[in-house]
Amino acid sequence: MAELPEIPKRGTGAPLPRWPAAAEASIAAGGSGTADAIGRWLRERGKTLDCPLVAGVAERIHGRVLASEGDPERGERALEASVRALEAADMPFELARTLLYLGDVRRRTGHKRVARETLGRARSIFEALGASTWVGQVDESLGRITGRRPSMGELTDAELRVARLAAAGARNREIAEQLFMSVRTVEGHLSNIYAKLAIRSRTELAVVLDDGPVRGQP
Repeated sequence: MAELPEIPKRGTGAPLPRWPAAAEASIAAGGSGTADAIGRWLRERGKTLDCPLVAGVAERIHGRVLASEGDPERGERALEASVRALEAADMPFELARTLLYLGDVRRRTGHKRVARETLGRARSIFEALGASTWVGQVDESLGRITGRRPSMGELTDAELRVARLAAAGARNREIAEQLFMSVRTVEGHLSNIYAKLAIRSRTELAVVLDDGPVRGQP
């Protein structure tokens, strides 16, 4: 394997070198050997540099390799570790990519509800970033999930409160202020709401709310 370039230090804002993308491409092409080697090296570098971005990308590669080699349970755990690291790194695009792959693994193992929620969160992030190509990939994955359409009754009380305000046209910051939540918490609730209801927008949410009674409403 060729010598790998230096990884940017934490806090520099520099992008990762292009070879992690090569690792992902290798997995997509059905060859995990190169990806596994890059992932292992990245994991060590992530620990040495105390860099959550590097650690998160490394765990994503590791999880995808495991899943592609027939070990979805360990792959899911690695992808969950990637989510935690990328949340700490505050890298929404990379986080959404991991959520997409994690949702796919959960879908393939039959965990449809959790997969739908995970993919819904990924979709919301990509949509907020204007990453339309990635939104399309999430939609393809969501389309592979079969089963009944979830109902409003499956939303938690907190999600219902957020849903009502969002459907009424309130912005995320306004919802956060009214419900004494952080904006990130509101975004998380909306992701879960969209995923549970298999919808994509506030407009669709308003339609669903108008279609019938909601738990907790007359």
